[in-house]
Amino acid sequence: MTNFELLEKAKFKEFKSSQVPFPWWVNKGARMAFSFAAVEDADLEWLSGRSRESEAADEFLFYFAYGEQMNLDLCDRILSQHGIENVAPTPQLIVPRR
Repeated sequence: MTNFELLEKAKFKEFKSSQVPFPWWVNKGARMAFSFAAVEDADLEWLSGRSRESEAADEFLFYFAYGEQMNLDLCDRILSQHGIENVAPTPQLIVPRR
């Protein structure tokens, strides 16, 4: 199973927008999102465990790959386009493949 197949199975949806420079995988119910590069670079076992965990109701986690700029404005645009309010965007780094 690939990382992308794992996220599809976990009910993540690919999100593309002219206001966002690259695709994201978003799960509103789990309150988390992964950049395309983060999905490509993540360790499969780590991603499997991480994609099933929900966070606190006031937080939305955004996972970035190493080398990507963790941009709060970008996180806010993604939340806004999904109609998500009253949560703090929280940038995180993935655990990369070995």
